[in-house]
Amino acid sequence: MRKIALFILFGIICSSLQVHSQNNTVPGFKLVWQKASAETGAIANKLYYSEVFTHVVNDLNAMFALPRDVYIVFTSSDEGAFYSSETGYPVVTIPYETAADDREILDAGGYGETEEELDEILYEELEFTLYHEVGHALIEVLQLPTVGRQEDVVDEFAFYVCMRLGYTNTIYSAALMYDAFSYDRDDAIEDNDLMDGHSLDLQRKYRLLCLLYGSDAENNGYLLDEMDLDEEQMDTCVYDFEDLMKNWYRILYRYLRQ
Repeated sequence: MRKIALFILFGIICSSLQVHSQNNTVPGFKLVWQKASAETGAIANKLYYSEVFTHVVNDLNAMFALPRDVYIVFTSSDEGAFYSSETGYPVVTIPYETAADDREILDAGGYGETEEELDEILYEELEFTLYHEVGHALIEVLQLPTVGRQEDVVDEFAFYVCMRLGYTNTIYSAALMYDAFSYDRDDAIEDNDLMDGHSLDLQRKYRLLCLLYGSDAENNGYLLDEMDLDEEQMDTCVYDFEDLMKNWYRILYRYLRQ
């Protein structure tokens, strides 16, 4: 999600936070951890000490050559995850509250048989969310061309990044999260939902599973049962996957390190 307003001032980032990156002298993604609130201290520690997101940022820096820094900030906020450059600096924000809420929704939906498995799904779906917001950032920073709704575009950007890095489990966990979101709703779909910049949660789930099936139809046949579709209906997913990977490479190749 892209936000016009940003509650984090860059001066605060510079003065009070620890920045993690491969090389702070080279433009790239900079990981920033802000102090958590009392309510989110436990989930913040879980995210920090997992070291998952340090690896994520290292992978992004190994993948992309950027003309300027893009900050990835974990912090306390009532907002959902979002991207903004309102302060003049590109900042992707991932709130601890979002992580806590997502974990509760996944737990209530019965996703993950153990605490460790639940945490793994959480880390992976947050990783996909991070790539989604990074997509917004790169569209602005690199002046990338887009056609269609930007929220759908950056979902497919996140898929592309995951496939380039070999993180197919991350894609599947993101689909599980969209599935959990759809069942967490306690009201009917309204006109505002249909006019939202994002596709409906179930649409996002099916799109990811379709592309994942298309990436390896022979070994991902189990997804047919999850979507209750037959192979003939899924043929288009193979073509969609090939088009997505080819076209994103055409857009990004000059900025790719690998």
